[in-house]
Amino acid sequence: MMNQLKRSVLATSAVVSAIAVGIGTILLFDTPKYDSALLTTEQVKTILVRQPVLTSQDHRERRKYAVVINGDYSSLHKRNVTDAFATLIESGYSQDNIFLLTSNFPPSRNHSSITARGTEENLKIVFNYLDEIIDRNDTLVVYTTGHGGYSTLALDDNEITVFSVLGKLIKETNAGSYILIADQCYSGAVVEMAKSLDGKVVAYSDIDANHSTFCDSFARPFWDSFRTSSADSNSDGIIQLDEAFTLACANHREESGDECQSYHSQNPPTSF
Repeated sequence: MMNQLKRSVLATSAVVSAIAVGIGTILLFDTPKYDSALLTTEQVKTILVRQPVLTSQDHRERRKYAVVINGDYSSLHKRNVTDAFATLIESGYSQDNIFLLTSNFPPSRNHSSITARGTEENLKIVFNYLDEIIDRNDTLVVYTTGHGGYSTLALDDNEITVFSVLGKLIKETNAGSYILIADQCYSGAVVEMAKSLDGKVVAYSDIDANHSTFCDSFARPFWDSFRTSSADSNSDGIIQLDEAFTLACANHREESGDECQSYHSQNPPTSF
């Protein structure tokens, strides 16, 4: 289990958020920018340094890891993180192997996942750690949400990362299987980046690499479908990744008119 350190407050001040309701109506309310339970960068380093060295038996087993990245602090993208986290837990991912780089701390009993702000430094720390422990028997899930630009992903502290850099970090883990999901604007860049990965790869996005979109009509049905039977098109009692993607894309197309993108290597992963 991850060593539990005392959580520190990164930011306690409230920020004013505005949401347009209908036409011309603005509601103002105070909302905390960051959850107080987030780890500091130094705490992340300390926890990862103290992790036990994997044995040869560990490396013979198939292990599953996930990194969730969100540089935004709106309630919409925080909910995406929470939904993704819940799905991964229900899909058998150990909390110790889920890394949440985001502004919120999803509610969970005995939460032991690394949960810290989505900064460039934290991103590199986590992927450098994964580079040391992941092998070709393992699966790596990477989910990006929040805001995106042309070939870029918005991180915390007004930082950005280009997908070529993120792709290099992912590739250096040398996982045997990769599952990439992206729903920010211009997220098709993730699908394009996925084509450079070695191993078994499946990648999904809610738009191509050249356009903006709105994530809610994709993210919500995608993550929710793993906890319902709505996406089980072949009625086998198992929600496959492609089934969830197909359902989410149909909803996204109907609500936004946008077309999802995907990439499948030979023998791609079919489930989490």
